[in-house]
Amino acid sequence: MHKDNDGDVQLVGGTTSLEGRVEVYYQGSWGTVCDDYWDEQDAMVVCNQVMPGYVGINFGHAYFGEGVGDIILDDVYCTGTESSLLDCAHSGLYNHDCMHVEDASVRCYMPANDGDIQLIGGGAAYQGRVEIFYNLQWGTVCDDSWDLQDATVVCRQLGFTGATDAPQRVGHW
Repeated sequence: MHKDNDGDVQLVGGTTSLEGRVEVYYQGSWGTVCDDYWDEQDAMVVCNQVMPGYVGINFGHAYFGEGVGDIILDDVYCTGTESSLLDCAHSGLYNHDCMHVEDASVRCYMPANDGDIQLIGGGAAYQGRVEIFYNLQWGTVCDDSWDLQDATVVCRQLGFTGATDAPQRVGHW
């Protein structure tokens, strides 16, 4: 049986274990975090606790639903390097001016590097719309002159041996 430790975090209400309302364990129970001053550095600390190496997008206003019980933290100020949310500056444990409609949330993801490729919207990991990461955002690839050679490069970059098809969108917008 797993024993929860003070400062552990969990994400509740999301569609995967990498997103949800942030809950912190402290002295025998789980409580929420108020979204006042909630930002990317705070989300980074939470996501790194949930899945080391991951970063996060911050959400407020109970984006993944309102919690119940105690609100444990408010006015959280992380630098992004802390190992636990409790190590960040805050207004004091249980000291808040919030209601659960202000519960903080995050969505965690593996950070990408310029030139990284992903396939989106396919029925399996080996198919989908090609997207490339550049300048801190994902973008699509135009299919003008797109062919099997291009698709093979993408597939090899993703760890597959090659491509069997390189469909283009038929018609114009």
